[in-house]
Amino acid sequence: MREFLIEYVVGYCILGTLGGLLGYVYLCVRLYDVFQRHYPRLVDECLGAMDSNIGQEFRAITVMPPLLRSTHIGELPSARHRFWCRTTRLFGYVWIACLVTIFVPFLL
Repeated sequence: MREFLIEYVVGYCILGTLGGLLGYVYLCVRLYDVFQRHYPRLVDECLGAMDSNIGQEFRAITVMPPLLRSTHIGELPSARHRFWCRTTRLFGYVWIACLVTIFVPFLL
């Protein structure tokens, strides 16, 4: 069982982790742009003390995950924006699960 996990599952989990991380960062940056355009109050509210001259990608990574977990997402007027927020949150859970699964065969 351990050999099967190491030979097959770990390879797919590494690819899933890398692809998932890139996809999650991409979706966070895209949603950050959408939120800046359509819901600037939410971004400013979550930004708080992080309002400095840092890059947009870093700012999106620090602002979007807490915003995706907040209750404000369910109150968005656009169904499309709610869908993409839930998809991004699910994407984040999947790549973290892939990351954790990489280490499971070595713990058995």
